[in-house]
Amino acid sequence: MIRRVLLTLVPLGLLLVAGVLLILRGGGSAGKELLLGGPLLDMDPATISQILVTENGRQHRLVRGEGTAWSLRGALHDWVDPRLLAFRLDEMSAALGGAVLAGTEPLDRRYEFNGPQAVRLVILHEDGREIRLSLGAANPVTGFIYASGAGRPGCFTVVRETRDLLAGLPQSVRVQTLLPGFDPDSLEAIELVWGGRPARLQKEAGRWWLEVTGPDDPVVPAMAREYSIHYDDRWRLVDGVPRVLAHGETVALLVYDVSETPARQVVPLDYMAEARATWDLDHIWRSITLAGPGVDPDPATDDSDRLAIAFAAPLDEVSVGALRRGLPILAGKTPLQSLAGTLSPLVDLRALTLQVMDADTVTLAGTDGPLLRAAHDRSLTGRFDGRDEWTALPPLSRLGDEDNAQTTARHFVVELDRLPMVAVLPPTTDREVLRDDERLRLTIVWNDPPHREEYDVGVLAPEHLPTGSPPLADAPVNPGPVGLWRPADGRLLQIPSGLVLTGRNLARRD
Repeated sequence: MIRRVLLTLVPLGLLLVAGVLLILRGGGSAGKELLLGGPLLDMDPATISQILVTENGRQHRLVRGEGTAWSLRGALHDWVDPRLLAFRLDEMSAALGGAVLAGTEPLDRRYEFNGPQAVRLVILHEDGREIRLSLGAANPVTGFIYASGAGRPGCFTVVRETRDLLAGLPQSVRVQTLLPGFDPDSLEAIELVWGGRPARLQKEAGRWWLEVTGPDDPVVPAMAREYSIHYDDRWRLVDGVPRVLAHGETVALLVYDVSETPARQVVPLDYMAEARATWDLDHIWRSITLAGPGVDPDPATDDSDRLAIAFAAPLDEVSVGALRRGLPILAGKTPLQSLAGTLSPLVDLRALTLQVMDADTVTLAGTDGPLLRAAHDRSLTGRFDGRDEWTALPPLSRLGDEDNAQTTARHFVVELDRLPMVAVLPPTTDREVLRDDERLRLTIVWNDPPHREEYDVGVLAPEHLPTGSPPLADAPVNPGPVGLWRPADGRLLQIPSGLVLTGRNLARRD
């Protein structure tokens, strides 16, 4: 009888052992990991369509748009940095869960999954697959956090760092620069409010223009007003609104300073009310709105063609509070360089109104032929000012060895692009307004569309200055006051003496 019972029980025992092994193996290692501990979240970051996080009673939704674009909605409405989100997803993929605790069931009431410290996570994939995870109370002895879900049949534990990672996910993926990344070339307009005064920058054919009330507008520097008396190429009248030519490099710097600069602090939800009050963000000092097609990368934005940021008065010399999407952030010293002054620096006061850095060739010639020639190689990229896109052309003998030749040519083109006006003089057709000794010919060529600019550079002859000329600005005795004359229309400006000195030095190297 006993032998018969044993013979019956042994096969049953073997079946039970086999069943347990089958459960543990799960046809592989997944089942064993779920019961005995292993990777916490079986997710595919490439196919996740939405992530829901609930912490402290607040729900956040991360929703994927096209490509790498994400939107953050819910308790926080801010831009998402896709690179930061990718890092967080990698960390989530590497997180581990402990063994399933014996005698527990999902969402066991003992572990306070609805308590004040609870965190809930839902991950939705494009194929409809869901991952749900709840985190509850901490073990008072080990500090581990009780968890439920993620495919487990009962409760288990995770380390506190995992709870912090998931609870802090919405905050940690917010854009850490003042504004999200975008293509500056896509901008078409910039709306400004400067100390209560509204203003607007408009781009036309790649050049920026500042709307003003007219030449007498206090924003317009005296040099630009004097220029407008004799020449009209720095002015536009569009729909009855005057526009003065803006300095493209200064505009680009403003855009960079208020957008790509890292924020000193992206304020968490719990401290936003305090930050608004402390930084006086109810009173706006400066505001900037960037406009252009698709400039806002948020796939769920109401207006994809606008990005805005507003600043309160500076807190000190190195910090200023700001609002983006109504949320407080702290900016540092860099944006203050563009914000602290007036709008006047936006007005272009360079001697050459066309962008030399966008040209294709530049030549400086003396009476005996070219002294320096440089070409724009658009296949090259380099420093932000574009100098590394330029190469010296023969003859190079005046420029020294190869390295020195390239350095000299690049420096010359950059300085030519930045060449300032020293004084505005009335136009003249008299070639003798410049002395013939050390006279230079400056030629700038654009290929697409074809355009050619030619100027004479030399020492001004006071006896040939046009009638009504203002007094010349102080200049070094050697070489004396230098002029830039455009034979095509007689335009005449006093400029710094650097071009004549450059020509003199290059001529001596022959």
